[in-house]
Amino acid sequence: MPTADGGTPTPDTQAPTTPTNLTTTVVSSNQINLNWTASTDNVGVVGYQVFRGSTQVGTPTGTTFNDTGLTASTAYSYKVKAVDAAGNLSANSNTATATTTATTPTPDTQAPTAPSNLTTTVISSNQINLNWTASTDNVGVVGYQVFRGSTQVGTPTGTTFNDTGLTPSTAYSYKVKAIDAAGNLSANSNTATATTSSTPTTGTNLALGKTAVASSVEGSGFEASKATDGNSTTRWASVEGNNNEWIYVDLSVTQSVYRVKLNWEDAYAKGYKIQVSDDKSTWTDAYSTTTGDGAIDDITFTIPRSGRYVRVLGVTRGTAYGYSLFDFEVYGAS
Repeated sequence: MPTADGGTPTPDTQAPTTPTNLTTTVVSSNQINLNWTASTDNVGVVGYQVFRGSTQVGTPTGTTFNDTGLTASTAYSYKVKAVDAAGNLSANSNTATATTTATTPTPDTQAPTAPSNLTTTVISSNQINLNWTASTDNVGVVGYQVFRGSTQVGTPTGTTFNDTGLTPSTAYSYKVKAIDAAGNLSANSNTATATTSSTPTTGTNLALGKTAVASSVEGSGFEASKATDGNSTTRWASVEGNNNEWIYVDLSVTQSVYRVKLNWEDAYAKGYKIQVSDDKSTWTDAYSTTTGDGAIDDITFTIPRSGRYVRVLGVTRGTAYGYSLFDFEVYGAS
């Protein structure tokens, strides 16, 4: 785990807890669906390994898995293990068994019901968040298609979607469709509209010139202070090969933070968290992602977060190297 005083972190060797309450549901002659209770971990569970007998057949990130391509009238047994970002594996879950049905099912041609109560919330000059009531289906809804005007802009599996990269002071309209495993599409939801706010003032980079501390440093010239010096040609770099590394900035006093801008070098974080703290000991998550792609991440929080210290906690590296930031900027709520 990372240490708040900037020392070398202790490698994460603690395995997640065992998944529990594994159950099976026979869907057809060639499909069995699995469901289990989530594991917990001292850092964080990143996924699961599903075993049919002794063969691994899936690596879902959630607590469900649909096993397809099975043989009719055949018994199968399953176990699940949890895995964390350091690769630690939990013990096996309970064993759950099921037998596929004898006949090939009738093709599913029934579409889900239309999503309802679609609403929009304007977050900023470039972001609108959507929320709707879930659809139902005779077999099961697997996801949704979000349309901005006539353009599909997202395929979430849940009932929310954050539309980013928009233009200030611009009106947008949205519709949502549900889709099931057979590819049947629902009718459109109601149409919801919203107008982005005007371009905000640039604001002040609260982290500029402030004290920064990191869990590790690759070498001389790559200190944590290089990420807050306002010079985009200098950078902080952690040691290579470790996932769990961090950098925090001391804002000197408690601030209301609404935005963090990260300018990554080639060694970026695919998975990371932005956290705030008043004491460098207890950290509160303000933002989390597992799909980072490097370059510049300009993140606006839905709700401003209060704290004296702001930390970027690396969870999963995007390259074989460590983590490296040219700039670590923090902006206060106006």
